Amino acid sequence: MKSHCWSRLLALITPLIFAAAQASTLPGQSDPLIAYVVLGERGHQLKGETVALLRIILDTPGLKASGEDPCARMVLSGPPGRALLSAIRARNNPDRRQFPISVCEAVLPFAASYDVAGETWTAQLDGKRYPLRLPSVVRTPEKALIVADTGCRDNKTQACKDSSWYFHATIPQDMAKLIARDGKATFMMVIGDVRYRGGKAEGSGKKGQAWKDWKADFFSPLIGETQGKKSNNSKHSKKNKEQPQQQAYNLLAMAPWVAVRGNHELCASYGSGGPGWFFLLDPSSPLLDDSASVLAAASCSSDPKAPEAITAPYRLDFDHRFSLLVTDSAAIEEGEQPDADQARALAQTLASAETHFKAGKDPERLAWWVTHKPVWAAVGATRPKLSNATQQAALKLLPKGTPPANVKLIASGHKHFYQSVEVDPAAAARQPLQLVIGNGGVLINRKAFNGSEETLDAEIRTASRYGFVEARLEIANGGVTGWTLNAYAYPRLNAKGEHQARLIQTCSYPVQRSAKACRVLEPAYFPVADADADAEDDQD
Repeated sequence: MKSHCWSRLLALITPLIFAAAQASTLPGQSDPLIAYVVLGERGHQLKGETVALLRIILDTPGLKASGEDPCARMVLSGPPGRALLSAIRARNNPDRRQFPISVCEAVLPFAASYDVAGETWTAQLDGKRYPLRLPSVVRTPEKALIVADTGCRDNKTQACKDSSWYFHATIPQDMAKLIARDGKATFMMVIGDVRYRGGKAEGSGKKGQAWKDWKADFFSPLIGETQGKKSNNSKHSKKNKEQPQQQAYNLLAMAPWVAVRGNHELCASYGSGGPGWFFLLDPSSPLLDDSASVLAAASCSSDPKAPEAITAPYRLDFDHRFSLLVTDSAAIEEGEQPDADQARALAQTLASAETHFKAGKDPERLAWWVTHKPVWAAVGATRPKLSNATQQAALKLLPKGTPPANVKLIASGHKHFYQSVEVDPAAAARQPLQLVIGNGGVLINRKAFNGSEETLDAEIRTASRYGFVEARLEIANGGVTGWTLNAYAYPRLNAKGEHQARLIQTCSYPVQRSAKACRVLEPAYFPVADADADAEDDQD
């Protein structure tokens, strides 16, 4: 993709999407209202009844109110014939000191057609009206944009200056361009580890710090907003003060999100991002008629010694015979020896998913299994270790040793690189293609293994570059029949500080039995590592 083409394209689409970037300011608020849509399943029963959950973040300290919940006072009105499918309710705030905001939610109706600029709604609060742009959410999306491990460490190893942190500097902009370029109905997937900065449990920082970290790590990049300050890491940022940046896009208004928890969103480890995850992004809600047990698992225990809960799996069905099966692997054991209890529980989930696929409408529908920790990932440039032992053990407990037959792709993050793991078509246990898309912004893992892995009988291709994946669904006779997965990555910054995405690999489904699913387009991005490369540090 030539840089001048991207520039011309952005110039053409900016008038269209600029309106979506104009966030309204509610009375007493210091920050714009932030609206987004998370897709969830009614009841979390693996039956696929997909629901669009609208969420609106209000900066509540400045709101002039009599103590009443501001969500209860808000009224939303949409285009003609469009109305919310539920009352507006407030999500449970885990710590008002750390999260001085309210998150309002309601069920949004699906749209009849897709509009890249979103829909015009109006929010009314305390006698005033404010324009609002929401994504048009359809039941037959044509593509997905996939990213994971997007957060920034903001420490001695990684600075978070807007211009050098890829999830702020370029990835959201390029995803917005891809949506606007063809206008195809899109959904976004973020496969965990979105909150890195802070490095502390969310209840231990200064007042409001947890929300500031979440906003800087996830929401500000998606609405084209600068962090408003230089990086916390003075070593990297003394000479690099941020310049004001005009909002040129709002990715939250262009597509709904499928949000998957990562280990950095656990409750008591890895920075303890769990409270914010369950408040802001988790797809559980009373509005979905979720059971008490589902809702209990979607919160952090007040006991810091309590074991980490694994949240309920869910399935999202779309009307063109395509589904997403989402499982929570944030707390799955990562050691060389599998956790037997976790393996049995996951095997039961996968068996139940297969049963529901067979019993439901369109039992032959195609599906992706989406989970943060990869089932298969090779880490180590010359002597790779194949993880994850617990999830692999779960597959061995199933009759065929594979995921449900509907699953033709496993999409994950966690390992900080891009990787495709393609099992030989002639292998006895024909596993689906595994993609690891953990290169969305956090410090890259340089342990890039490229070659054959004998244990799995797989060809592995790894690129230690920042990037994301575009999935283009192939639709015929009203149903999804396959897809093309386009992996984009960025060359290292040149002297001019340029970021320019390059298409480095494509993977397709279906393929002929003897053919390869993936094709490398940029061999230089998939190098064979030096013999001493395994000595480098590896942090997930």
